[in-house]
Amino acid sequence: MKITRLELASGKRQVWRTIKPEDTVGVTNISPICITPDGRMYAYSYYRVLSDLYVVDGWK
Repeated sequence: MKITRLELASGKRQVWRTIKPEDTVGVTNISPICITPDGRMYAYSYYRVLSDLYVVDGWK
């Protein structure tokens, strides 16, 4: 997910950070993103969906 910084006076947009979990398998959503006013720290959470797949032989 890219977080874009917007300069209000000029309207200029610039990518500030690109964030993603280290392991993105099953990640469907990243939110909310909280950023401190000075931009030095941020936190986010994400939703992950994992499942198991089984192969069954001889099912009747």
